[in-house]
Amino acid sequence: MIISRKYMQRALFFISIIIIMIIVQATAVFADRNITVTGCIEFMDDSGVPIRADSVTVEIKDRDIDFNDDLASTRTDGNGCFTTSFTWEECYFCENDPDIYYEYITKNGAVTVESDWFEVDFKYMTYEDTNYSGTDLDKGILNAED
Repeated sequence: MIISRKYMQRALFFISIIIIMIIVQATAVFADRNITVTGCIEFMDDSGVPIRADSVTVEIKDRDIDFNDDLASTRTDGNGCFTTSFTWEECYFCENDPDIYYEYITKNGAVTVESDWFEVDFKYMTYEDTNYSGTDLDKGILNAED
């Protein structure tokens, strides 16, 4: 089988274009950014009075189709509030922006929040902020009922 010179030149041209595109994509600079998340957590006591949740563990996560990524973890302060930061690293095969949600876990070495009747430990999850493109995410006051 004889391949014409013209066909070979076209094939080499397209192969070189594809190689250049791969090199450009592989060396593309992605912008990492620091994201700060803040909020406060409160529960209602039996009489309906809000109580801020001191020393509750807050886990910041990124929801993905296959598995969720842990981004940061912290505890609430004496006022039931938290502030933490993490670096979002973009990459070629990753999503551009995280789908941030929080889990707050009420049992750790410092505190246990449980129901009065069955002593069940509480664990809550917030709705996600899909494709969050900012740098400062403030969820305000998170209630156990939210």
